[in-house]
Amino acid sequence: MPDLSHSLLKQDIGHLRIIAEFWGLELESVDVDSAREELSASLLDFELLNELMDSLSPQADLAITDLVNSGGKITWQAFTRKYGDIREMGAGKRDRERPHLKPSSTSEMLFYRGILARAFFETDKGS
Repeated sequence: MPDLSHSLLKQDIGHLRIIAEFWGLELESVDVDSAREELSASLLDFELLNELMDSLSPQADLAITDLVNSGGKITWQAFTRKYGDIREMGAGKRDRERPHLKPSSTSEMLFYRGILARAFFETDKGS
């Protein structure tokens, strides 16, 4: 899994605000770069992290444990086979349908809380 700053790099301001909401934060920044910096700093707060982790389902705890035990990297196919996929949608559709309020899977729930991100890494078998 990418580090925090890289996992937020491609997210729009709406997605950053969704993550902040789940962490009990209100972003003051109005541009995406400042909001990303503000959110990244806040997500490093150990007490906030503990509160969020305590609110997760047992299935989400299991997914995080699997990810940690794998060194933070699991193939997307293996992870989503076990914990479900994240519905693909642009910002407009996301803002209309609000999937973060009714996630279709454990993966989607973790994604909208900023705990799960998808990235490409080089391995012995390629990207």
